[in-house]
Amino acid sequence: MSERATHVTAQFLADRHRLMSFIEGLLRDTAMSEDVFQEVWLKLARTLEKGVEIQDQAKWCRKVAKNLILQHWRDKRNSKVVVDSTLLEFVDFVDRAFDENASLHDHRPERQQALSECVKVLPEKSKTLITLKYDQGDSLQS
Repeated sequence: MSERATHVTAQFLADRHRLMSFIEGLLRDTAMSEDVFQEVWLKLARTLEKGVEIQDQAKWCRKVAKNLILQHWRDKRNSKVVVDSTLLEFVDFVDRAFDENASLHDHRPERQQALSECVKVLPEKSKTLITLKYDQGDSLQS
């Protein structure tokens, strides 16, 4: 792997939480969000192979993700989501908010570590419920 490819890959992985937050915030579907995330990586890798220079990789990845999400919504035949100008404006608004608040996301790994430490001291039943809800996406309603 070239030095440039190593750098792009490291940056992509470092931005994973921010990009996934962006994608999941719009899709509200964990599995589909992961699919979109992986497709963004594939497009980034293909672009890298072509030798294209990307000035702001995080912004470029969000733009690709946004386009993939819009395509996903268009492809859903029985969807209640109608892709119109209002929805497109909302997606653009979310994208701008991520740009403007980039510094707020810099400490996510530390927060995740702190949260993990807190979960460790919970009773076993509570840990199980958290795992079911947040790791497996199960509903906790009876």
